[in-house]
Amino acid sequence: MVNQSGDQLKPIMPSGKTVETLRTKMKSSQSESSSPLPLSDSLAGNAERRPSAALPPSLPIPELWEHILGCVESDSDLRSCSLVCRALSPASQDLLFQGICFVQDDSGGPEPPPTWHRLRVIFQESPHLTCHVRRIEIFDEDALEFICSLDLPRLQQVEICCVRETHPDPSKIAAVQTLVSLPTVRRIVIGGYMRNPNLIPIILAEASHIVSLAFWVTYASDF
Repeated sequence: MVNQSGDQLKPIMPSGKTVETLRTKMKSSQSESSSPLPLSDSLAGNAERRPSAALPPSLPIPELWEHILGCVESDSDLRSCSLVCRALSPASQDLLFQGICFVQDDSGGPEPPPTWHRLRVIFQESPHLTCHVRRIEIFDEDALEFICSLDLPRLQQVEICCVRETHPDPSKIAAVQTLVSLPTVRRIVIGGYMRNPNLIPIILAEASHIVSLAFWVTYASDF
C-alpha cells in the first residue's frame, strides 16, 4: 500500500485481543438477528404490514338452505341431504316432516306393520322431529291415541278421514276433539264417508279458533 507521497505503508494488523472482541460482537449480533419474535409481536407486525380490509356481511345461511332444499322434490333426496352435514339437517327435516300421513300399510305380507308404527319409532327415538309437523292426515283410527301423545307445537292443519262408524268409540272422538282443539290449528278437513253426520258438531265443539273448515267425499246431508 502506497500513500500520496509515494512512500510505502505497512498494513496495521489488529492484535489477537481485538480480533477476538470483534468475533464475539459479530456472533452476538447474528444470534440477536436470527432469534424469532414472540408470537404476539409477530402477529402485531403482520397486522401493521397488511392493509386492513372490512369483512363482508354475513349471509343468511339457514334461509338460503331453505330456498335451495325447497326445490328438492324427492323425499329420498331430502333424507340424503339431511345426512350430508349439520347445516343441511334442520332444513331437510323441516321439509320431510312438515306433513305426515297416518295410514295402514297395504303392501302385502302376513301381518304388515302399519305405517304409523314406523312413525312412532322415529318420533320416540327423535322426539325433536315433532316440532316440524304442521299438517297431519289420519286414515287409521288406531293411531289417534299415539298422535294425541305427541308434542305438536306447530300443527296447523288436521285432516280427519277415519271416523266412519255410526257409533264410534267415545275415546276416539275425544282424541279427535283434543287434536282440533290445539290452539295452533287453523284448518280442519273432514273426509271419508262419515255415516253419522251428527258427529261433526261434536268434533268441532272445542274448535272455535279455526279459520277454515273443509269437507271432501263426506256423507253429511243432515248437517
